[in-house]
Amino acid sequence: MSWVQFHGETWPVTPDDALLEFYVQAPDVGCPRVQGRLDLTQTVKAPEPLPGQPDCERLLSVEINGLPLPGRDWRELAGREIRADAAWQAAHEFIGPYGHSHNTAKVDLNHIVFPAHAKTPPDDGGRYLGHDFILRFGPRDGLFLPCEIDAWVIPEKEYYRTQPETPAAVAKFPDGPPNLRVITRAQFIGATLDLARCGVDPLPTARQQAREQLGCEEFFRPTYHWWLRSNPEHNKILPMPPAWRSTVHFFTTETE
Repeated sequence: MSWVQFHGETWPVTPDDALLEFYVQAPDVGCPRVQGRLDLTQTVKAPEPLPGQPDCERLLSVEINGLPLPGRDWRELAGREIRADAAWQAAHEFIGPYGHSHNTAKVDLNHIVFPAHAKTPPDDGGRYLGHDFILRFGPRDGLFLPCEIDAWVIPEKEYYRTQPETPAAVAKFPDGPPNLRVITRAQFIGATLDLARCGVDPLPTARQQAREQLGCEEFFRPTYHWWLRSNPEHNKILPMPPAWRSTVHFFTTETE
C-alpha cells in the first residue's frame, strides 16, 4: 500500500509497493561497490479508459538513486533514518569505476497527466529533482521494509541552474514542510552484479558476491551476459568471448 502527497495534494491510496534493488560493482574497481535504488510508481486509474489510451489519468514516479548501503547486508537498512543534508551528501560523494564524479543520492520525480482525448499526446506534468530528503525505514518483514520519504524537490529547469548557489544556501537544509511525502513499503526484488573474469559460468561467483556484498541468500531466475566491445572498424558492437567480464542479474523470488 502506498500513500503520496505532492504539493499539498493527497493522491488516492493504492495497493502498490515500492521496489528496492541494488547494483554491485566488480571487485577490482576503485570505488564504492554497492548502490541502491528505491522506485515507486503511483497511478490514478481512469474510470472509463478510452480505446488506445492508458488505463490511468495521471502518474507519479518517484525514484531515489545512489543510496549507499551501510555495511554489507541489505537488512541493515531496517530501522535506519537517512537525513540527506549537505554534510551527509559530502560524506557519500561517489566516484565511478572509471574515475568520473557521479551525482550523490537524489530524488527524481516525474509527474505525467494523460489527456482525455485519444489523439492528444500525453501531457508531461513535469520533472522534479532534489538532494534534500529524509528517508526512514521500519522493521523488516521478510523481503519488505516499510518506509517514509520526506523530500524537497524543485523543477528540473531550476535544478540545472547556470549560476551556482552560495555555500550558505547549499549547507542549509530546507525550512518548512516537504513538498513530497510518501508512505509505502519497499520490496527487495533483486540486484545486478558486475563481475571480473571468473570462468565460463559466472553464476556461482555471482551467488557468492550476493552473499558477501548484500547479505542475500535468495538467488532466483539469474541471467547473465558477457561485456561488449567494438570491432576493429568501430562499426559494430560485439559480445566478448565467454569467460571474460560479465554482468549478472537475479531476483529474490522464484516467480514474478
